[in-house]
Amino acid sequence: MTPSEVVVASALRTPTIQDILYKYENRLRVTKWVSCRFSPVESGAAMNTSEIDAPDLIPDPPAPEVLVELCVGGVTDVEVAEAFRLQRIELNSALPLGGLTPAAGLVKSARQIFQGEIIAMVRPREGGFCYSESEFRVMVDDASALIDMGADGIAVGFLLPSGELDEAQCDRFRNAVPRTALVLHRAFDVVRDQREAVRKMIELGWDRILTSGGARTAVEGAGRIRELAELAGEQIEILPGSGIRSGNVGDLLTRTGLRQVHASCGTIQSDRSMQANPLLNFSTPGSLDGGAYTTASNHELSALMLAIDTWLKNREIAG
Repeated sequence: MTPSEVVVASALRTPTIQDILYKYENRLRVTKWVSCRFSPVESGAAMNTSEIDAPDLIPDPPAPEVLVELCVGGVTDVEVAEAFRLQRIELNSALPLGGLTPAAGLVKSARQIFQGEIIAMVRPREGGFCYSESEFRVMVDDASALIDMGADGIAVGFLLPSGELDEAQCDRFRNAVPRTALVLHRAFDVVRDQREAVRKMIELGWDRILTSGGARTAVEGAGRIRELAELAGEQIEILPGSGIRSGNVGDLLTRTGLRQVHASCGTIQSDRSMQANPLLNFSTPGSLDGGAYTTASNHELSALMLAIDTWLKNREIAG
């Protein structure tokens, strides 16, 4: 029996992990719900999230106890986030460079597609986070434009040449967008005295800090993240991010005591058009595949959500 001939025996049966992974693990096999049958979407067609809203097969998002923020780099990732009914996304371009300010067209499309909260990255270039006055003005203008196009919040960060917080620019940026949620992104992880930086961001009225605890991954920095969360209390949110996958999210939640995570669930795809001339490379510098690009993995995101669900259930059983 081919995938397109699979007939669901009962629309009320409990979905298995095979059901869920079959639906999401490969974009070329994303399916839509039609009269209790699976009907493959044509390869390359745009995903219509309304057509895959099959309540008995799409996994429910994690309980309100755990919020998943997906770090997205393109419109396909946004479609995936909406299909999974995620609560929040961080919208970027150029994720292999750490994320840059997204294009206007992407922001407009994301707002049309995604029903949850959109945090838009404001970062005008790759590299560090020490910006000239001209760059700062561009960033303020970008933030205003992103908000006008429907962004609910802005992720941004400012450092001095020493690697410490540029408190003056942080304060000026807060004043430039006084009614918008502000997230200090992982520029925070460069700062030596993170406890003092948390206090300062509270004083300046920022809303959230994305951090790995200064480590390469959030799991490695879990102890520090917990300390920062205890210091922050209810005054500012601490959002763990970097290297969070299905295999470690439960451990991270346990060790940090936090109930939200930031993950990209990334995988590498290849644009086959570049095979026409292998001498050229328009991918990330250093990539051996000139057509390689990063996108969210349906399989990994599904596995991440299932891992969180399992962690919550085990926590409930344990009392």
